[in-house]
Amino acid sequence: MVKRPLTRGWSITSEPLTLGKVRISAHGCLQVEIKFKGASPKAAYTVGLNVYNADVPFLGGLARAAFDSGTRHVDGVARRLVNEFILGTATAGDRGKAVFKALLPAKPGTYDVQVWVSRGSGDSPVFATCYKSGDRFGDSDIITIGDASYALYTAAPTPLGDCGRRVFLDVGANTGQTVPAVLDPVYRFDRIICFEPVSTCWQQLSHVGDRRVTVQRFGLWRETCERPVFRPGHQGASIFRDMNDTDVYEVCKFVRASDWFREHLTCDDTVFLKLNCEGAECDIVDDLLESGEFAKVAFMMIDFDVRKIPSQRHREAEVRRRLATYPFPRVSFRQQVMIGLTHVEKIQNWLYVIGAGTSGQQQRRDIPRFLVDDVSW
Repeated sequence: MVKRPLTRGWSITSEPLTLGKVRISAHGCLQVEIKFKGASPKAAYTVGLNVYNADVPFLGGLARAAFDSGTRHVDGVARRLVNEFILGTATAGDRGKAVFKALLPAKPGTYDVQVWVSRGSGDSPVFATCYKSGDRFGDSDIITIGDASYALYTAAPTPLGDCGRRVFLDVGANTGQTVPAVLDPVYRFDRIICFEPVSTCWQQLSHVGDRRVTVQRFGLWRETCERPVFRPGHQGASIFRDMNDTDVYEVCKFVRASDWFREHLTCDDTVFLKLNCEGAECDIVDDLLESGEFAKVAFMMIDFDVRKIPSQRHREAEVRRRLATYPFPRVSFRQQVMIGLTHVEKIQNWLYVIGAGTSGQQQRRDIPRFLVDDVSW
């Protein structure tokens, strides 16, 4: 991942951007994210990408807007083979802030890239670039997508069978950000169970309005108890104080994961388990493995938030070793499968690559789907 400031570009303009950030990452695709402040309120800006030192007619389904087949000289800087792509349009809000994200399914290779922003919409862009990543024209970044870390699914995974109920467990539901992704009828979930111990999140969860969704007003953990959750209501709320370094907490209820599995699930159920619970994930996995209840989990996606918690960071390596006997697709890690521009897209990408949808959904080609080889993150 590359992070850059958004600075004045290779042409002088009066556009009053005061602060900007650019992030470019490669997880089996190119992902570009730009945030800027101080823009003209409600003004439109074209966001573009330059690719240098290669002849690239297409990138991520986009045809290039311009191409200099020779050498371009700007302010004393020379770059060869300049490809210009228009990624889209960002519109500033009332306070002059904007965020733009793009995901480009690029083939394996090395890309020499630089992001730029210009006043005007994508339909009628102003090519006098006013801001760009880096310090000057051609101050680019090398992004590599390797063969081993890239898999674009052009053939449908085999859909799952219809044995028993299809149950989705959302452990760490917060306010229900995952629910819209799994309500899609292509997944045919019979039950969607949201576990959330923080009371301020319950109201939003209760408004889902689908009979398949059940809200459990407690969290799963290694034991049944009550204990404080620090920074309650925030997406980073945790039972571990050193994650948030705050004394603000709510005493919440937790139920031992293996006890709940034993009482509510059967071996005939096809269980999809999403673990994103801000540090409790390792205790939950350990409990399920030691009790034998993990045998009921058909597919699990785990996000190791313990890496954000000084007292718990060592747990990730320990749990990864225990899970080594359960390879993909039964166990997926966030960095492998949570790829997309929104949370819904990321969850559905995971469900796609493990073959969770019906055959009709699997044939869709309008949204690229990715699987990235697991590496040390």
